[in-house]
Amino acid sequence: SVCQWHKGYGGLPGWLRSCLHPLMDWPGCLGVISAHGLAGLILCLGPQSGPARQSALAVLVITAALWRLRSVALAVYGAEQVRGIVALALLLQSFAPASRFVGAVALAFLAVVTAGIYLGSGLLKRRQPEWRNGTALVRLLRVEVMGHPPAARWLERFPVAARLAAWFVLLFQISFPLALVH
Repeated sequence: SVCQWHKGYGGLPGWLRSCLHPLMDWPGCLGVISAHGLAGLILCLGPQSGPARQSALAVLVITAALWRLRSVALAVYGAEQVRGIVALALLLQSFAPASRFVGAVALAFLAVVTAGIYLGSGLLKRRQPEWRNGTALVRLLRVEVMGHPPAARWLERFPVAARLAAWFVLLFQISFPLALVH
């Protein structure tokens, strides 16, 4: 169910769960989903600065954090978590839009977080035999929504190519922090 608690977060303190209960259980969760969507719409169509934009960014940060506590499609993929991080950096920058320093700090924050995400993902993949032998990449590419099934079929026919492609992904992710060095 869209509004079901993630099993891993059952250990939240009771007072916190009782505070979040109206927002995160049915039907309150629909309000959180709607607020998230409305905030995104305001960011796309609304003013590029000012209180409306700051409010929309704050709503995105809060709803991303709330959904992180949930087992829903919105929080399953890292993209939702990254969207929350980007919204946080943009929100912080929006309080001093003319400041080059604040803009540089927000950009540096995003760069370090991105490098850390890639490095962590690569190191985790490196520990898995399926990534080292290429079968995990083939399995990922088979997924209709995010993959590319024709590429998966081709790599299944050429296991050496699958292994090399998987190692390319690993090396790219592990070496991504080098992008911070200019």
